[in-house]
Formats: sequence, C-alpha cells, structure tokens
Amino acid sequence: MTEQPHPRASAFKPIVGSVVSAIVANRLDSLNYLPGRTTREGLADALRSYALPLVDLPDEAFDDMRIYDWGPAQWYVETPLWTVDGRSDLGAFIEIHEREGKLVAYLDDLHPF
Repeated sequence: MTEQPHPRASAFKPIVGSVVSAIVANRLDSLNYLPGRTTREGLADALRSYALPLVDLPDEAFDDMRIYDWGPAQWYVETPLWTVDGRSDLGAFIEIHEREGKLVAYLDDLHPF
C-alpha cells in the first residue's frame, strides 16, 4: 500500500526548500532557530565537518519528507538533504508554525536521516 502524502506537504515544499537553500548557500543568519536548540555556530560546525557539499533539494526529495502534526498550527518536518552525489545520510529537522496566516520555519537540527 502506498502511503498518502500529508495534506500540508505541497504547502510546506516552498518553506522547506528555502530553509535548505539557506543552508546550502551558507546563509545561516537568515534562518530562525529555536531557543535552546541548534545555534548558528553549531550548524556551521556541523556543515564544516560534513564530507560533501550540499545542494538544493531536487523535486523527488520532497517525496521522502516526513511531516508530523504537533498542534493546530505547528508541525515537525524531517527531510533528507542532498549532495552532488545524490541523497545524503544527513537530514534537516524543521519546526513549522503558522502565525497570523503565514508559515514560519525554525531549524531544529541537522543529523543523520
């Protein structure tokens, strides 16, 4: 049986893609972080230690995106990251909140997916 995509999957593609694009372009200051979780410095260290350069997500990457409902206006998204060689073993873990009708993403962490 094929798993159906989460009802919000298509709405989350642009915001998840923009978070990953910021990571790929090393625009870490443009990201939102949750207090007490990953910091810009911690993320920069993790990216420096990763062997291959990351690339923007191809369309098929969103098929592997996992979305968990955390409340009426809050979701947790896990998505694999990609390198020039294809899907990596590293994933981005992102909280998405809906605030005043707009989606806001907070990078929670990067770790094996």
